[in-house]
Amino acid sequence: MYKRRFFLPLLLILSIALLGAAARAEDVYVVPGGQSVGVAVATEGLVVIGNSDLGNVPSPARLAGLRAGDRLLSLDGEEITSAEHLAYLLDGKTEATLTVARDGEIFQVEARPVKDARDGVNRLGVWVRDSAAGVGTLSFYDPQTLRYGALGHAITDVDTGTILSVDRGLLYGAQVVDVHRGASGEPGELIGQFQISGDAAGVIEKNTPFGVFGALDEGMENGLFGAMPLAEPDEVKTGSAQLLTTLDDGGVRAYDCEITRCARQSEPQTRGMTIRITDEELLETTGGIAQGMSGSPILQDGKLVGVVTHVFLGDPQQGYAVYARWMYDQMAA
Repeated sequence: MYKRRFFLPLLLILSIALLGAAARAEDVYVVPGGQSVGVAVATEGLVVIGNSDLGNVPSPARLAGLRAGDRLLSLDGEEITSAEHLAYLLDGKTEATLTVARDGEIFQVEARPVKDARDGVNRLGVWVRDSAAGVGTLSFYDPQTLRYGALGHAITDVDTGTILSVDRGLLYGAQVVDVHRGASGEPGELIGQFQISGDAAGVIEKNTPFGVFGALDEGMENGLFGAMPLAEPDEVKTGSAQLLTTLDDGGVRAYDCEITRCARQSEPQTRGMTIRITDEELLETTGGIAQGMSGSPILQDGKLVGVVTHVFLGDPQQGYAVYARWMYDQMAA
């Protein structure tokens, strides 16, 4: 009786463990990136970046309780699509009901637009942003589905620091036209450009703390590596690695770096590793990790292990990286 009581539970535990091992053994393959890409997004609603009095008249937006970081979703029930559209909706109104998003909550406020004496236009006395654009790096894509991850961090509003809620967006190929070398306290920057009027490389569907995600129109080979396995976080170790990025019109190149710390994480977090640039050519050109290199993939032992996210302001030779597995899971969700 004693043996029979514990035989079935033990067998069940062993079966679960074997199933977990089998699932883990099914390698996920992705194509690493390293290409410079341009991102252009339209926000969901208008992001408030500040209030402004209208001459001697107090800002109606401030009186209504609006503050930086709020998103204006609709006015009197009509969805707001742009700053110009907001101006159109305000024409002739002396009262308006605004639907506002703040810190995950949606509520309504009553505002009283006033006519600006300087030009006779009805205004709320609010500065807003309805789009954003910038340059970063493609991290990887799934060769089967063409779904991709890029940047390694969210697109945020430059004035408020809030993560932009994306209504729609496009991904473009970009060119690095200049490099500003970094120094302690002042990270470098890759100066890139892209044409929004040109053909897009793909669409942007999600903007998250782990990066931007969407689908490519076609594969974007980096010329160095094809599809390779994606490492699990606990496979990554300190030591030598390679970083893929683009610094000029010569395309993607591999540069030496060192993984100096690996945090053991059982669930997705944005800062999993710290890295140090050791490649003399990269250090000479950029001073280390430069703005615009966020999203650069990190390879170790033939696997994609991480993605560059942020630079240390006090030491641009060092920076943070996120485990590539966490980005992949966000992409596939």
